[in-house]
Amino acid sequence: MPELLKPWLKYERLNHRTAISQKILFVDDEMLLLEGIKRQLRREFDISVAVGGEAALALTAEQGPFAVIVSDYNMPGMDGIAFLKTVYQHYPQTILIMLTGRAELDVAISALHNAHISRFLNKPCPREILLETLVDGLEQYRLKKAEEILQIQLQAANQQLNQMNDQLEMLVDKKTRALQLQYRYAASMAQMTYSSAVMDAFIQAVIELTAIQSLSLWLSPQQNGQFTCHYPDNSSLPDFDSKNCPAGLIASTLSQKIIWRQDNGASKTVTLFDPSVFRGKPYYCRRPRRPFRSGYRFGIFNE
Repeated sequence: MPELLKPWLKYERLNHRTAISQKILFVDDEMLLLEGIKRQLRREFDISVAVGGEAALALTAEQGPFAVIVSDYNMPGMDGIAFLKTVYQHYPQTILIMLTGRAELDVAISALHNAHISRFLNKPCPREILLETLVDGLEQYRLKKAEEILQIQLQAANQQLNQMNDQLEMLVDKKTRALQLQYRYAASMAQMTYSSAVMDAFIQAVIELTAIQSLSLWLSPQQNGQFTCHYPDNSSLPDFDSKNCPAGLIASTLSQKIIWRQDNGASKTVTLFDPSVFRGKPYYCRRPRRPFRSGYRFGIFNE
């Protein structure tokens, strides 16, 4: 194996994993020349050949993209410059090389400016120079495609990051709103002396937080399992006994006597309040006993 192929071969597996083409296309009007090139290079490269520019364009559309295209200049119908210019319009990242027996300066200049070729080789071309040119061409193409893939991945990552930022902002706004509502409700209770006012404030806080309008509040004033609808006030719903409650979450909660309340841990919870949302010093008070809230303790913020 020629030494100059080793730097290229280390990228071969990477290119396969990232779906970067390593195919090379030779275009000429002499079939014997193309068959000879294919026999010499098929062990080192993925070689395809086409006779003439029109056939090469059809093959490119069918089997492309090709990483490197090597074309002759003198071909009937479509010459090499016109062919490579057309390829560039459709596949601007493909590395274009001209291999021709004509060494006129005007041909080389036209190929460089109009066909966007990267190399200009003369026939006959020594094998080592051709191998070096193909290796360089594959590496150039790999770098171009790798940059394109990186840009796509970067755009996807930025889009995902923006979505995560939007979601985070929504969560922060929701949490801030909930905290502000909690503190406002707690502060308003300092001015309340009746249980009905506490219930009304609680219901309004829940409605504002959840945006659910169809709420009802059921209480057991004597804590004997007999529940009465206290909200809405004009409700005609009959009382019910927790023992007769259908099986489900509510029945399980009532039977296990799960009570959501703030008791001895109130002082610890108050220290978690965010002073940037609610300014003022907290103090504690035990609310006057009410039949349906016996023993409840509240943390109060006083502005």
